[in-house]
Parts: sequence; C-alpha cells; structure tokens
Amino acid sequence: MKINLSFFIFLFSLQALGTDFYPSLLCDGPKITPVNYTALYLGYQKRFKSFKDKERSDYENWVAFMENERVQAKSPENIKCDWNAFILTDFIFYNEQESSIFKNSPNKVSFLNYRNKALEKWLDHINEDFMEKSPSFKQENEKIEFSPKEFSILTYLTELINRSPRGDSEKDQAIKYIHNLVDGRSIFNGIFVNYIITKLTSDEILTAQQCIHDRLQNVEGNNIYNEMLLCSNNNLDLLLDILGTFASQRIYLTRDLQSEIENKLTKKDYLIAKDNIKLGALIYFELETYSNKYGIHTVYPDELESEMVSHKPYHFYSVAFIANKLRQEGFTDEVILETANHYAKKYKKNITWVGYIYNILLLQGINKGASSDTEPVIKEQQKAISWLLKQE
Repeated sequence: MKINLSFFIFLFSLQALGTDFYPSLLCDGPKITPVNYTALYLGYQKRFKSFKDKERSDYENWVAFMENERVQAKSPENIKCDWNAFILTDFIFYNEQESSIFKNSPNKVSFLNYRNKALEKWLDHINEDFMEKSPSFKQENEKIEFSPKEFSILTYLTELINRSPRGDSEKDQAIKYIHNLVDGRSIFNGIFVNYIITKLTSDEILTAQQCIHDRLQNVEGNNIYNEMLLCSNNNLDLLLDILGTFASQRIYLTRDLQSEIENKLTKKDYLIAKDNIKLGALIYFELETYSNKYGIHTVYPDELESEMVSHKPYHFYSVAFIANKLRQEGFTDEVILETANHYAKKYKKNITWVGYIYNILLLQGINKGASSDTEPVIKEQQKAISWLLKQE
C-alpha cells in the first residue's frame, strides 16, 4: 500500500510541477474535470500560497489570485477561464479542503457567492459564444437525444453493472420504472434527462424558475421552501419537476444537452430551453449557498426543518420527485417507501468510495467531502419519501 501511495504522490507531484509552465493555470492550463482535479489542485495550491498576502483575508486573497491569473493569461476572457474559476472554487469546498489552502477557517458563504457568479458568467459566455456565430436555427423542432459528453468508459461500465430488473412483482416493476426514469449513465452524468427533455421548452417551468432564482437572491433568512412553492403557484408537482430534476444535478444538463438544443430547436424554443437549463444549475448552487448562510432548516419544508442535516437539498427533492412519479403511476405506498430511493441510495454509496479515493489522493482525512455524510443523506432520502406520501 505504501508503494502504491508513494507512486500516486510521485505522479501528482509531476503534474503539479508541470503546471509551473503555464502563464496562467486558470486560463491557459487544462480544463478542470473530476478526473484530473486531484492532480491539478496541487498546482493551484502551490501558486496560491506563493501569491497570497498576509495582510489580506482569505477571501480577498482568493479573488486577487483569480484576477491575477486572468491578467497573466494569453486569453483572459475565454470560456475555460470562467469554467475553471467556478469549478475550482466549488471543488475546494465540496472536498472540504479549506484548511489545506487557506490559513484560517474562511467565511464559506463569500466563496460560494463568488463560485455562483463565476458559474453564471460561464453559462452566459457559452450562450454569447454560440449566438456570435450567427446560428441558423431550425424552422421546426427536431428530436433531442441524450448522449453523455464525458467519461465514456464510466458510462460503459455503469451500463454493464446497472441493469434493469426483470421480475414481475410490484416492487420489481417500481424499480424498473425508476431505472428508466433516472437513466443514470454514470455517477458523473446527468439524470432524468429524457424526462427533462419533455419539459425543456415549458414556459410554466421557466416562469417558476425565474421566480425561485429571484427569491433566492432577495429573501433573507425565511424558509425558502415556502417561497419556492408560491413561485410554483402552490403546485407541488411543478415544484418537484424543478427541484427534483432541473436543479438536482449541478451543470450536467448544460454539458450533455447544450449542443443538442443549439442544433435542433427553433430560436424561440432554444431561448426557453437555454434559460431553463441555466436557471436549474443556478438554483442548485444558490440553494446550497442559502442553506450555508441562513441554516439547513431554511431549504426544507417547515415540518422537517429540525430533522435535516445536508446543505445539499437535491438529495431530498430528487427522491421526493421519484416518489411523486411512482404515486402518479399507481404504486402502493408500501412499495414506494421501499423503492423510491433504490438508485439514490446506490449512488450515494458509490460516490462515497469516490470520495475515499479523492481524500487519499489529496492527502487529507478519509471522511471528508463526498464520504462524510453517507448515512445521514440516506436517512434524508427516506424522509423525503415519507414526507411526499403525506402530501395531498
């Protein structure tokens, strides 16, 4: 084990040394992905520590460091700059690496707000770049296909392992329905994508998401679930379509569907679909920020606020969405309770092992990031099912 770990450290040290040759690692270096992040982080950590000023706060140093990376870049306004600024800031906090790069325990909310702005800039940059190319839109919409754009080997392996059940019992039929609904190609791919495709050009979803996005910017400390339900005209089905699908998966929808909506929709429907995808991604991260700023209890229904432990409410709302769809399909409450988090539970357990690997490669405590909250999240998934079944 010591030999293997030393070998990995050696490889990552080489990668970190290689980052010294870029004028700007942020803009001229590689695009950060879940696969190369653990290696590239060493380069960013080294650069940041040599740049930071003791007289500035952690946050001020981070903003100044990012600005300096752009100043040094050959192409400071390219899309990769925006992407790396967003994903680097996000991954540092997702993997709980604050103490390894900053001198103190920083004000997390400031960093999360910076991340959210970088994300919005990246999403806008994608659209501006596309529109500047004078696209030729379709006269009529064509069929949109879901095709994962990265990590094809993971997709292939997942499809080999994660096969649909073949039994005829009600439980088997429910799991088969969930399997097709989730359509999880791998832990790094979008979910519910074929369902989302049927909702991409919905004006109703767009109006509700715009309202939710606005409330997350302007409401201070209130229970945001109640505000989101009002934005959805008290239509729980609509709210779960948003929180359980569009706003449950970071930026995977943009990656997997952007080229499809560019090439297969009319201009009117492209603009709606583009905004629905963008707003879903922003709401995902804004909910996490709101929870960190005002407390976990503020992003869940009132009756559950004292029981929840996760700043990432997508665990709850994606399972509530599945339970709601199972109920609409006529499955019994008993079967829904037993099956609605079948794949969500598998996902959480699988991502826990990914977390262990990350923590080893990042030379930090084993129970951080994705591996720190497995059992509490699975309990929250179960609470989501019980809560949904009590709703009218």
